[in-house]
Amino acid sequence: MKSITIHGLDDKVSSKISDLAIEKGLSLNKTIKLLLSKALGFKEQVYQKRIEDFEQFSGIWSKEEFSCFNKNIKGFAKIDKSDWK
Repeated sequence: MKSITIHGLDDKVSSKISDLAIEKGLSLNKTIKLLLSKALGFKEQVYQKRIEDFEQFSGIWSKEEFSCFNKNIKGFAKIDKSDWK
């Protein structure tokens, strides 16, 4: 599969593509491929949102679980300089 680079993309176009990617929950790359296929008259591909790709393996945390996790890992952010001597 061939890769391309687009130089000098207009800010308005870039912003619109980014907004569409966020709205659809897709990467910029998938969004651009979707737009190109549609503009060229090909059958529209359906992409799942990225979170759905791994949902069965990872699950989703509640706000309470997320808060508890962050509280429990706070100590890891501290650097003990004596460990590096």
